[in-house]
Amino acid sequence: MSDLVPGPHQTALKRAVAERIAERTRDEWAAFGAERDVCIEPVLDPDELTKDPHLVSRGLFFSIPTSRGPSPQVRTPITPAGAESLGAPPRMGEHTRAILRDGGLSDDEIAALLASGAARANDASS
Repeated sequence: MSDLVPGPHQTALKRAVAERIAERTRDEWAAFGAERDVCIEPVLDPDELTKDPHLVSRGLFFSIPTSRGPSPQVRTPITPAGAESLGAPPRMGEHTRAILRDGGLSDDEIAALLASGAARANDASS
């Protein structure tokens, strides 16, 4: 058990574990775990996540329609029910002027920030 306590010996321990893991492919390790009923799961590539049967069955992925096309989303434990019907996220700069006004800046100060490049606003914002 002392091998698990932090200390300089862990460098060699980590190296030994990495060497052992490198002896098999990811699929070979998954098969090893399945044969022995141990908790070994592959680390999925991002492209594999949306195709994983377990994650799909849990409804983890959904999209919100936007004018720029669907915006992929990942459901979290706090994602509200019906999140699929939420509005599209704002475009960059869409609410800049309103947020800066709410922060107490005057129209002249906002104009100066925009002119200097310190802020960006979509011209359709108010």
